[in-house]
This record gives sequence, structure tokens and C-alpha cells, in this order.
Amino acid sequence: MDTTIPRNTAGTAVANDNAASDREPSRRKQAAANLVKAITAKGMRATADGKRLSVTAHLNGASQAVVLRGESGDVRWCMVWEPFRAEEAPEIEPILPIGQEQVLAGRLLKVLELAQIQV
Repeated sequence: MDTTIPRNTAGTAVANDNAASDREPSRRKQAAANLVKAITAKGMRATADGKRLSVTAHLNGASQAVVLRGESGDVRWCMVWEPFRAEEAPEIEPILPIGQEQVLAGRLLKVLELAQIQV
């Protein structure tokens, strides 16, 4: 059994930071709740899926989903772009770090407004 104490480059003992990883699920939940509030404030409807860590914005029959991906320290909101063919998987595109929910709500509104354009 290895009982070596982890040390940083200065030789100082480093504590195992399990506390940070324990906070990660609540941080993600809070980010999702913040996004739902931001989406609603912009006049859209929002649905959250806690199991998938996703939020979907709805506007006039159109919808756009985003999902949280990444490890602690680099958690990002990602757009979920639906495929053109049913047999293909959706494309997941990282766009903004966690904490940028207001900006993300604005981007979701723009995407959904584009879906309303009649050509």
C-alpha cells in the first residue's frame, strides 16, 4: 500500500481535495437553475433534465438543448445540434464555461429566433 503524501513542486504536502469534487454536483445543479431563470427572463420556456444535465429552451414551437460537459475546473455548456439524419448522433459543441448562463440564454434566444424566420 502506497502511503506517500502528495507534495507540490515546493515539497509542501498537498491535501486531497475531495471537498471540491463533492461540491461539483450542486454547482452543476445551480448552473442549470440559473440558466432556467435566465431563459425564462428572456421570454422563453425552459425544461431541465437533471439526469442528463441538460436544459432545453423553447420558443414558438422551436427548441434548442444545451448540456453540461467536462470535469471540475473546466465545466462547459455545450449546444446539442440535432442531426440531419435520424441514424446519426447529435453533435455536441462546447460554447461557454459554467457561470455564463445569462450570455448563454441570449445565444439560445438568437438560435430560436433564427428558427422562426420564414424563407
